Parts: sequence; structure tokens; C-alpha cells
Amino acid sequence: MAAEAWWLRGVRVSAEWGWLWDSAPALSVNGPGDVRLGTAVRAASLGDLSFGLGWGVKLPDATNENELGTDETDVLFGAWAGWARGPWAASAAAGLGVYGNPLRFANQDDVPLLRADLAWSPGPLAGRLFVNADLATARNPARVEVGGAIRYGEAWFAELEGAGGLTPAAADGRVTLRLGGRFALPTPGVGE
Repeated sequence: MAAEAWWLRGVRVSAEWGWLWDSAPALSVNGPGDVRLGTAVRAASLGDLSFGLGWGVKLPDATNENELGTDETDVLFGAWAGWARGPWAASAAAGLGVYGNPLRFANQDDVPLLRADLAWSPGPLAGRLFVNADLATARNPARVEVGGAIRYGEAWFAELEGAGGLTPAAADGRVTLRLGGRFALPTPGVGE
């Protein structure tokens, strides 16, 4: 389940929660996923280009006993640039992921992040191609995936996303079904 909202012309607030299913040859588990919250702020616009900053947090609600979650809080910070003209849009982002280490209490791994996508949305049917890269650190190998998504709906939507890993440490593949809403929050009144 995903919810996204724009508030005060340039601030996006997002919240996401999901049900996870993980299947391996020896074991298949499912259960509630982690809660993810985030905010992105558009800091400047130059014609068709926009620039901004954002952050996100993963709250560890998924069970780690069945390996659906890590039982650690992860925080992401970054900057982004986007271009939009007509039904086409593209964006790129760079940031830092402060990931908790589930194997060592009160320990973290700071991971450089790169994201890029190309989207086409002429109406209620939209498509998107993307690449996500968590770069290698002293503690972890690189994780790079490429994928695409098809979304139907505007205010309320259904989205099917698929991705495949390009590096040995990335997941071989994944499929995500999102049902959610995208809406504007009420504008505060004078004096609020």
C-alpha cells in the first residue's frame, strides 16, 4: 500500500507499507513489511528542470526471524534533478543510505546511492524504466538493479513493477504490486 501527497507546491510527503512474500527452494515466507516514510522538497526550478533534496526512513516493522526484515532502521538522504516535458519525465538522484547492520548491534554501513528513471505518462496509463545502484563499501558489495513499472490510475492507482539484479549481491529478481493513492493535502488556512 502506498500513499503520496503534494503539499504547498513543491513538498512531497510519502508513506508506504507492504505485505512481503519471499520464496527460496528450501523456504517460503510471507508477512507484513516495513513502514517507509519520506519527504522531497523542490528547491529550484529552471524551465523544464527541477532540483531538490529529500530524505526517507525505513521503520523496522517486518519480522527478522523469517528474514522479511532486518530489525534495523535505515535512513536515506539525497539530492535530485528532474526534467519534465509533456508526457515525458526523467530524473536522477545521488545520496547516502545509512543502513543498520542486523549482524552487529548499534552498527551501521554508510552506502553511496545512485538512482535514475525515465517515465511516460500520457494519461491514466503510465510506464517507467529505472536503475537503482547501491555502490560498494568496505562492508558490502555493490547492489545494482534495473527494472520497469506499469501504472494505471491517477488519484487511486495500481502499479506492477519488476526488476532484475545486475550484480551478484543484488536480488536475482523481484515483482511488486502496489495499490495506493496520490492526492493533494489540504492547504493550510490563513494563520495556521
